[in-house]
Amino acid sequence: MGEKIPSLRALAEEYSVAELTVHAAVKELQHEGVLASTSGRGTFVKALPSAGSEEPVDSDAVLTELRELRQEVEALRTRVEAVEQSQRGD
Repeated sequence: MGEKIPSLRALAEEYSVAELTVHAAVKELQHEGVLASTSGRGTFVKALPSAGSEEPVDSDAVLTELRELRQEVEALRTRVEAVEQSQRGD
């Protein structure tokens, strides 16, 4: 296994989103096989396939997907803020 990711709370604070949003993202990445959780230890990035694997890792594609995910998180944050403002009557 690879590097341990920060806690849900730390990620939520870093990206200015709700913990529930981070939790959903982590669950999706676990479902896709990118992350693995170990009870009592935390959540870790799975090791990348070795050079001899059938399918090489396309780092440009991974970076592009990461950028897209960050944009989606930002868009969701903006939408949540707008809903919260409308509920407060701002």
